[in-house]
Order: sequence, then C-alpha cells, then structure tokens
Amino acid sequence: MFRHLLRLLLLCVPLTAFAQAPTAPVRLIIPFAPGGTADILGRLLANSLTPIVGQQVIVENRSGASGFIAAQATAAAKPDGQTLMMSFLNLHAVSKQVPGMNLPIDPDKDLTPIVNVARVPFILVANKNAPFNTVQELIAYARANPDKLSFASSGSAGGPHLAGELFKAQAGVSILHVPYRGGAPAVNDIIAGNTTMIFGLLPELIGQIQAKNLKPIAMLSQNPNPLVPNVPLIRSVLPNYDNDYWYAISGPAGMAPATVAYWNEAVNKALQTPELRQRLERQALEPIGGSVESFRATIKSDYDKWGDIVRRAHITAE
Repeated sequence: MFRHLLRLLLLCVPLTAFAQAPTAPVRLIIPFAPGGTADILGRLLANSLTPIVGQQVIVENRSGASGFIAAQATAAAKPDGQTLMMSFLNLHAVSKQVPGMNLPIDPDKDLTPIVNVARVPFILVANKNAPFNTVQELIAYARANPDKLSFASSGSAGGPHLAGELFKAQAGVSILHVPYRGGAPAVNDIIAGNTTMIFGLLPELIGQIQAKNLKPIAMLSQNPNPLVPNVPLIRSVLPNYDNDYWYAISGPAGMAPATVAYWNEAVNKALQTPELRQRLERQALEPIGGSVESFRATIKSDYDKWGDIVRRAHITAE
C-alpha cells in the first residue's frame, strides 16, 4: 500500500521538482582555443553561472577537429549535468551535411541541446584598396569581372565560407573562395592585399576595423551594431540575406529532462543579469536565451538553410 501511494505521489510531482543543483564543480568545455569569441563568451557565462548554481563553473578548452574534440569529450561524459559544452551553429546544423566530413560523433544522437546563448554578428570587410566601397559596387564589379575578386575564410564549410557562399547565391556573382587554416592568417592576407575580403565575425575583426586596416562594407545581420553604427546592413541591397552565428550550451546525450530544464533556467537567469548583458554588448555579442524547444527549432531552421547552401555550392570537407 505504501509503495503504491508513493508511486502515485511521484507521478504527481513535476519533473522540474527533481532538478538538483550541481554537487561539485562543473566543467564547461570550450571547443576552440583561448582568446576567441567562443572562449570569451564561455568565460563570461561561467563567471555569471557560478553564483547562480552554487558551484564553480570551470572553463576547459579542448580545441581541434573543427570543434569535434570538445564535442567528443562532452558526449563521453556522464549525463548528470556536471559536464556541459559551448556548442555552436556548425556543430549542430552544418557538419553532418558536408560530404567527406569524418565525424567522431553524431551531434543529433550524442549531444543534448539545452539553450541558445548568444548571437554573433557577421560583417563584410575588405582590403583598403578593394575596388568597391558598398555592396552595390561590389556586386557590379563582381558581375563585370567574374572570379577576379576573392573571399577568404577560416576553413572550408566554416561560418565565413558559408556566409560568402550565401552572398554569391543571392547576389548572382562568381567570387573565388580561398580557405585558410584559421581566421588570423586569412585576415593578415586580406590586409596584405593577397585576398580581397572576408565575411567574418565582428568581435574578431573590430580591432582591425578600428585601426583602419580593413574597410567595412556591410553588416550581415538583421540589425545595426553600436560598435560600427555607420556600417549599412546588407539587407538594404539583398533583402533576404541574414547571417548571424550563434553559440549555445549543450550536454551529453541521455540527460534527464529535469537536468536539462535546470540548466536552461540557470543560463536564462545569467543572461538576464545586467552585468553579463553589458559585458556581452561590449564584445558585440547579443544574448538569446529562451526555451529548449526554441533552441531545437533554431537548429532545424539552420540545418535546412545551410544544408541547401552546402549542396548548391558543392562544399566538401578539406
């Protein structure tokens, strides 16, 4: 009788009532090297989460293999909420669709999406002596001179590559793609005049823009950014162009719904604090937050959007 009554009581209690705060320091695995956008975002979020969850959130950088070394380490961890990772758009929505990409895990099966964290605006910048100053001039020049212009990227099928291919598809132009092993050598070659332009992350380019080493052409996001208030939106020329990158929090597969709900709520609380929001804004990062369901919907939408670009541009793994 007692067991039957206990079972009934348990069925009446919401899952979230079982959500427990972590009982030991939490690992937040960052898939890229220290100093980049993901690392900066991860450390800001970890500092804000620590007082909320009552345990230290420790950042652990695991770079390599386009983020999949970190993803593999996360997938191998116990699904108890003590190990999380800073996941990102390409990991969840692109990599599986790139022919030749040898993946150590399946993100759909081996990871649990928890919450989207921040949006990172893209900006189109060019060499100071590039033969255009606006998107209209760029399109006109590219149409008159097919493949004479080039755009750099930090690697095949990465965010800057996809952004460039989306531009080519919508503008109806042919521009040569030049992949590099990382963003720094790509930017250096643009400054040197060996490559024309890059569709890159604003936080990683703002220093060179402010130093006037690169010429800003257009913001690729839906809204202007206060760090570059005079840079026009590409949507004024290509109304359907929209390219913001995002970073999120995911965990290993098999996490209990209550644990997922706990971390979703914790991250949303952190993102609502004025201190974190101000720090993100200074880094050109826009907080997102929201439900697990809205994050999954974003993954699905971007999966469809970028999968179409991968197929149309015949993008393959390097």
